Amino acid sequence: MWGRKGEEIIRELANWEMRKWGSVGCYDDFLVKIK
Repeated sequence: MWGRKGEEIIRELANWEMRKWGSVGCYDDFLVKIK
């Protein structure tokens, strides 16, 4: 849906979210937010 570039951007944002909260579980929450 997003394309390859979109995937890279989403992955970077997800990594930033995980660093910010210090929790790997935030990745799932992040994916839910963007859908």
